[in-house]
Amino acid sequence: MKKYLLTLSVLFSITLAKGHAQEKELYVIYDVIDQSTNQENKKGELRCFKNNVLYSVFYEERISDGATVVGYAKRNGMGVLQESTEKELDFKKLKSRPVAYKNYSNRELYFHEERPYNKIIKEDLNLFQWQMLTETDSILGYKCQKAKAEFRGRKYIAWFTTSLPFKAAPWKIHGLPGVVLRVESEDQFLKYTAIQLEVREPEGEVVNPFEKKKNISWEEFLAYYQKINGEAEKKARASCAKYNMPYHPLMIVKPRVEIIIENMNRASVQDVMKDFKSKGHKAIRVQAGH
Repeated sequence: MKKYLLTLSVLFSITLAKGHAQEKELYVIYDVIDQSTNQENKKGELRCFKNNVLYSVFYEERISDGATVVGYAKRNGMGVLQESTEKELDFKKLKSRPVAYKNYSNRELYFHEERPYNKIIKEDLNLFQWQMLTETDSILGYKCQKAKAEFRGRKYIAWFTTSLPFKAAPWKIHGLPGVVLRVESEDQFLKYTAIQLEVREPEGEVVNPFEKKKNISWEEFLAYYQKINGEAEKKARASCAKYNMPYHPLMIVKPRVEIIIENMNRASVQDVMKDFKSKGHKAIRVQAGH
């Protein structure tokens, strides 16, 4: 009888511990390389609580007074720079712009396409088909396993850990049995690396910031994308004819992580500028963003 009661006590303790772990919130800061934008020192912020994940971004920029760096500026959700000194740099106190919301219970992903499109895209979470690999690595002290997948024109390598009682990843990444601490495209166009991680008391529910906004499907966005770029091309060609300039596709190209126009979207913002200048053009307006 005593042995039976002891067994029940142990099982109850384990169940209680697991339940307590589920009440915690996962908070991760990622260093981000995204060559579809011209923003430097980009950072990503992830919150995971009760099967909901919210991924947001903010930017770090130096404010220069002549040759002297006088502080850091943080771009909040409205694009306004918030100045702070280097010593005051604290990511958790900054306002960030929501990019992706994932609801594991409903298997839904909401993603905000930035300007010039400004559309909320709703998709099913099952976008990635991962192949597990045997290699391991250590990131922030956590043992991580390697996996690979192909997604909309690029090949990705991810490193995830199962040492935490969460399943979470930045951007549109999903489908791995743990927390993704590093993920990158093979061409290094996109890369997320966890630089801070905390399992903490929750700071409130992780809610869908796009719930009351109109959303469209990925297929609808593709049609809209083609329409907008077609109109931009007509305007660019007309402007070139007016000023007796040669038309160049890079006048309207929008570098993208997800490939839509194969021979155009793969270029980075830096590649676009370099290629355009090499052809003798003096001015260009690139629709940059993610």
